[in-house]
Amino acid sequence: MSRLVELQSAARAIGGVQHATVRWPEPLGPATLRVEFADGADRSAVTSEVLALLGDIAGTGVEQLRAGHDGAARDGLLRPVFNGLVEDRRELDSTVEVTLVHAGRRAVGRAEGLATNQASIRSAATATLSALRSFLPEGIRIQLDWLEVAERAGPDRPDVVLSAVTWLTRQGEETFVGSAIVGPDVREAAVRATLDALNRRLACLARV
Repeated sequence: MSRLVELQSAARAIGGVQHATVRWPEPLGPATLRVEFADGADRSAVTSEVLALLGDIAGTGVEQLRAGHDGAARDGLLRPVFNGLVEDRRELDSTVEVTLVHAGRRAVGRAEGLATNQASIRSAATATLSALRSFLPEGIRIQLDWLEVAERAGPDRPDVVLSAVTWLTRQGEETFVGSAIVGPDVREAAVRATLDALNRRLACLARV
């Protein structure tokens, strides 16, 4: 518990962080660190500092972060899992399809955009939300607000995709930011970052 308090205090002290909160809902369950960027903050630099902080205080390495998104059931909750991505790129236009699996069901989301690398990354995140809508109960709306690839601040720091998603219900709206380490395919990192943004909210699907 003392390390979680230390982690929260240290994260709040990072320049460019508006607010940081460590949540530990269950004594034996996982803890999560939520960081909100201050206006005008260098997101790439802030993300690098947060990753370094996780390694120094929480002992969380890059490989653990990369694997964590597909370990949806490790805390006993069955969340949608990324199952594949296909892009059909033509001369000027592109269609990205993302497949998610949840509770034995399969959903394919699609998004269209320009046939550019940058547009394909955003289309991957948008297609992820399209697939997620198949699993959501009535009365919930989700929308991609922004997506950014935070490039490494140093040779030992990996690139990170940041995804901000709005979750809207009749009770109000919330905006969540998720992140994922960039591997061989940055589009897949966009998918994982988008799922990460809604990770806690998607836990409700286990009860639907």
